[in-house]
Amino acid sequence: MILVTRPVLLYVFNQTITAQGTPYRTPSIPPLVYFPAEEPIQAARQTSDLVTQSWVDGCNLGCFDAHSIFSSAMILAISSLLASNGSDGRLFDTTSQILHNFAEHGNLTAAEFLSHIELISRSMKPHCEKSSRSQT
Repeated sequence: MILVTRPVLLYVFNQTITAQGTPYRTPSIPPLVYFPAEEPIQAARQTSDLVTQSWVDGCNLGCFDAHSIFSSAMILAISSLLASNGSDGRLFDTTSQILHNFAEHGNLTAAEFLSHIELISRSMKPHCEKSSRSQT
């Protein structure tokens, strides 16, 4: 489900970011677009929960799991930027940490994805700090 509806989420994200750059402009996204945009976020949350539980239980996860973790982390990053409630940001951090652990244990796929996650995490930091200041 993530692969099918992810372009809709990217469209909503693009429209939201574009509207934020213009003062007093809100994104003109039809309500029917929001429903399919929420689907990859829900799937990413479930994947994150499953992967975290598998990691805690000591399951051996492989390179295809690293791809799934990376895809979920990307969607959670977008979700945390769209809605600054913090829960998806924490899931992104947890999922990133699991990917980091995979890379430390020799998973080359995870190591490659981790470099991308680190770049995204650094680019998200200013936005997250700005959001936390505006909430206080």
